[in-house]
Amino acid sequence: MYLFILDFTLNIVKIFLVREGRELTGELYELFSSFPDSDQVEKFCQPGKGKKTCRYLTVDKRGFGCAMTGILKKNIDKRVEEGEMVASSINCEGVLGLVLSRQEGLKGNKIIHKETMPNFQIEGVFQEMKTENGQLFLIAHWKGEGMERAFYKTDSLNIEVKPHGITFGISGLRTFYGETTIFFR
Repeated sequence: MYLFILDFTLNIVKIFLVREGRELTGELYELFSSFPDSDQVEKFCQPGKGKKTCRYLTVDKRGFGCAMTGILKKNIDKRVEEGEMVASSINCEGVLGLVLSRQEGLKGNKIIHKETMPNFQIEGVFQEMKTENGQLFLIAHWKGEGMERAFYKTDSLNIEVKPHGITFGISGLRTFYGETTIFFR
């Protein structure tokens, strides 16, 4: 059974198809990969508003971006602390906050954790993600031995959104430390 749901978040009308209580994962890809969209930028990031502008707002040839997770975060925080940047606010929870708020649509999907030192891979079924004490925990029903949950420090977290899924890892270390992908289908 399919049900249409209207979401009026950020003054944008979005239509989500829901099947058995879950957003179809193609909609999640569109939502996560377009973060921040132009309405999010204007309402929360506030470009050109001096100290009210979000410190993590970036822009490149593709448009606006968010550096709240990833390799730039520590450098930005240091520059703000040292008074080298005017834009100094933290105006939302970034793409991680968006993913956490929409994780229900990912429950039951395939999850894979990979490491290269030592060479290790395990898959399972995604159950839940939560943040606690500066860490992101990815909880699943893992197939096999050796894994209770994947976890990453949020201050060095890298999040990649691709058409097949969303991957969490440590900036710069990739599979050496370990990366975990929750698939959209």
